[in-house]
Amino acid sequence: MLKEKGLLSAASVGGLMALAFVLLVLRRPDIITHAQPWAEDGKIWMAGIYNDGFWSSLLLPQNGYYQTISRIAYGVSLAFGLEHAALGANLIALLIRCCFVGFLLSSRMNYIPVAYRLAAAAYFVLMPNLSEGFVNITNLRWYKKSFGLLRVRARTNRTLPQFTLNC
Repeated sequence: MLKEKGLLSAASVGGLMALAFVLLVLRRPDIITHAQPWAEDGKIWMAGIYNDGFWSSLLLPQNGYYQTISRIAYGVSLAFGLEHAALGANLIALLIRCCFVGFLLSSRMNYIPVAYRLAAAAYFVLMPNLSEGFVNITNLRWYKKSFGLLRVRARTNRTLPQFTLNC
């Protein structure tokens, strides 16, 4: 599981992401078995895409801001039918939360000891008092903000081409 210098292998990170997915579903199985739109998910995001089409609703602001991840998630989910749209959006939200765990455990965060990263990932998955807005595409923005903060602090990925802008 641990490689040299306390790094987790890619298979270990993938396995821990899968474990996070299973734990999140076991914590609230109704998000999969009885998926329902939450708050403005059905009334605004899903209805807008269903009635106006994907591209035209994607460019519409709602209350002064663009909620693109919700619209994209419901646009993808509606491809599988209206009855499965909430399930698809919940699965997308679950996968994005699991990707946050994977990024936290990746080699880009290896300046933090692996024990601390594992503890933070465990807390992130088992966080208490989240019954109302547990996993849904609308509340995903809080996890995206945390992911953005981690990306600022993360080390540069040497396997991807790096682009710089000279302004």
